[in-house]
Amino acid sequence: MSKDRGEPFAIVTDSDIVTGDVYKQYSMKQEDRDTSPTSQLDDDLFTGQYGNRDIVKPLYNPSQLAGLLEINTYHNRCVRTKAHDITGNGYKLKKTTENPDEEHRKTLKKFFDEQFPPLEDILSKGEIDYGGLGYSFYELVKEGNLHNTVYKYMNHAPAHTIRTIRDKTGGEVMKFVQKRAGKFVYFKHPFLEKDVHKETGKEYEPGELKPEERANDMIMMKNYTPRSDYYGIPDIINALGAIWGNLAQQSYNNEFFKNHGVPQYAVYITGDYDLDTDEEGKPKVVSAIEESLAKVRKNPHSSLVFGIPSNTAGMGENVKVTFEPLAVETKDASFRMFRKDNRDEVIVAHAVPGNRIGIGDVQSLGGDTAYETNRIYKESVLNPRQKEIEDYINRYIVQHNFGIYDWEFKLNSIDVDSIGKDIEVLGFLFENGAATPNDLIRNLGEDYGIQTSDSENMNKFYIKGQPVDKINSEPTAPSFNSIEKAEDKDVESFTAMLKNRLNKKRG
Repeated sequence: MSKDRGEPFAIVTDSDIVTGDVYKQYSMKQEDRDTSPTSQLDDDLFTGQYGNRDIVKPLYNPSQLAGLLEINTYHNRCVRTKAHDITGNGYKLKKTTENPDEEHRKTLKKFFDEQFPPLEDILSKGEIDYGGLGYSFYELVKEGNLHNTVYKYMNHAPAHTIRTIRDKTGGEVMKFVQKRAGKFVYFKHPFLEKDVHKETGKEYEPGELKPEERANDMIMMKNYTPRSDYYGIPDIINALGAIWGNLAQQSYNNEFFKNHGVPQYAVYITGDYDLDTDEEGKPKVVSAIEESLAKVRKNPHSSLVFGIPSNTAGMGENVKVTFEPLAVETKDASFRMFRKDNRDEVIVAHAVPGNRIGIGDVQSLGGDTAYETNRIYKESVLNPRQKEIEDYINRYIVQHNFGIYDWEFKLNSIDVDSIGKDIEVLGFLFENGAATPNDLIRNLGEDYGIQTSDSENMNKFYIKGQPVDKINSEPTAPSFNSIEKAEDKDVESFTAMLKNRLNKKRG
């Protein structure tokens, strides 16, 4: 039969000759093989418990979802980057009324600052759960576990170990159960007016249980899905195929190189031929190639002389055998494109700019384009999620627990440029008598270690560093950028801070 050049007849590696049909089975065809790695992941901790104790089964196995973070680099990096960008920049307390109670601020600051691990670590772990599983849990512990005390501790609770309890009224989930080391521990929602026994999950009237028997409070944050009233789902769900694809491609490649070596040459046979085989069923042309290559391996500097088998081997007179160098990069080009497409799909699922996770070729951006991309990421991904966390903390801890409404918890923004612009605006207001030092410190949320002061001078307005009430009686003071003296040490400390920040921004 007559054949034109098409797929390689064989691939010559550094240790073997692989016929085309064998080589082809290692190509990336997801539908041809079972690519699911779920058999390698942990079993559901609550297997056999669903239907008992009113425990609700999640849409997806949480242990398997958690395992995805270990098998896909980009998924893991996106989840951890978002977690840090959202919660890793500290917090501030912002007043919600004109004249807030300073003692309230001190109470909240004491609670958040005394958490251990630090509040940033607690929230960051929760966000990793939120990004990986679609929901997160935080345990709230009262001092002495008494009704008349306030929360003392806030702990991250690993989401894959916790399940929700079905609420028979169809309302908000009010109870949760955690399983660890084969033991069950129950928790209750902060708004549940009854006590819950931490070992049985049964409800009691307030005061009927001893403090050591009472379940701690638990709050749950979830990434909403219309498919469940009890759990959320992670953003990566839509890109699961991309994760399976990359895992399968990597497995196929590793298996091929392990068994057959690194491809060096592609062998093409064209013309009229039929493939005679030897007693072992191997095409005689392959045996001829192997014999010639074996001589070259013994003496790498010798010439390769290859004889085409005669017609008795089924080879016609116009048969042509061609060796072409096959670089691994060329062979693997389709695999790399496939892997890149999968990588990009994972990144898009998380809505994280490539430059945030160290990938330059996803967005070769510069100047205003890069700024705009990061701004969109901040406004469409980070800010909404930060607001959700703030709303939960303000609702359950600041308001419900401490009964404080004149201050609120706020997470700091990742956008350094935005902070710099805020400082520049504040500097302008200060220089031109539109804000007092205390006003500006409250606006900055005391992020820079300077506290408000009862000093009279800290409540004055200044123009170019000169108190407004002295402008008409004394010479003009130096400008803000060159000011070196102030009315007292509080003002001096404030102006020095603002000047350094502003000069740093302008420089």
